[in-house]
Amino acid sequence: MTKYEFHFYIIKIIILVLGFVGASFSIFLYSRKRKKKIDFDEFTAVEKIKKQDIEDKQKIEYEAQVLNKVYQDTYEKYNKTDSWGVSAHVKAHEAVEKAKKDLYNFEVIDSVEVKKESVKEAGSIKALKENGNTFDVELFKKWARQICGCIKIGTDEQLKVVKNCISDELYTRLLFQIKEFEKDGLEFRTEDFMIENCKLLDYGKRLGQEEIQIYIDAKMKEYIVRKSDDTVVRGDRNKYFNKKIIMTFIKKKETAEEGLMHNCPNCGAQIIQTDFGNCRYCQTLILPIRYNWTLVKFETV
Repeated sequence: MTKYEFHFYIIKIIILVLGFVGASFSIFLYSRKRKKKIDFDEFTAVEKIKKQDIEDKQKIEYEAQVLNKVYQDTYEKYNKTDSWGVSAHVKAHEAVEKAKKDLYNFEVIDSVEVKKESVKEAGSIKALKENGNTFDVELFKKWARQICGCIKIGTDEQLKVVKNCISDELYTRLLFQIKEFEKDGLEFRTEDFMIENCKLLDYGKRLGQEEIQIYIDAKMKEYIVRKSDDTVVRGDRNKYFNKKIIMTFIKKKETAEEGLMHNCPNCGAQIIQTDFGNCRYCQTLILPIRYNWTLVKFETV
């Protein structure tokens, strides 16, 4: 091997060594950067999972408490006339199943995202604000959705929850419809109630009163059953219907604070969550949102 060939091989070896070292160093730097990124992502994911686990646990515990109370209350009610307790157990089980559907229905209602006001809403909202109404319009829509859900589900208990939010005339008419079905041994049922759109349709002054119209586009299953044997006499258990609902509110004269309620108006207890609209301490029927407006019309168009 000549001197020049020897030098050539030495240079090649040096280049290969330097290349290997450089590649290793690059991989090392990338791995550190990548590791840091993975660690950060994993940390965030873990925190989200922990939070989700806590929320899921609280939700499960809350639902278990509600369903247990429904079972106990129903069992005690029917066990007074049932020495063996079999019929009372059946009735209590039926009440629990219905309560499960109610929990699901309200969960769906509560999870509906109200879209920010559209261009069509802007004019009504501007007029609303110009008349001194400074409340959160999006929260008002959520309140309207909750009232709509209570009315559509249509039980005595749900109507009582919104009794203070609707006019006496409308409350009497809605209650009359329920009683008429009961008198004939029938029950009108609404299930899987889902609101797909909610918007402020109109605002104005009529006959010296401020009036708001809320438009709701919803779908649901509706049917009528014979209570004695649960046979469907009208409608379809499995068919969805689309309903367009207009809710008309007029402003009350009271000037109480509007928005989220933090304390029960009866006992003053802090409102954390409600059992079907009941204060957990004094059982006063409430909605966790309050406005100085009264629902006077509930129309399906």
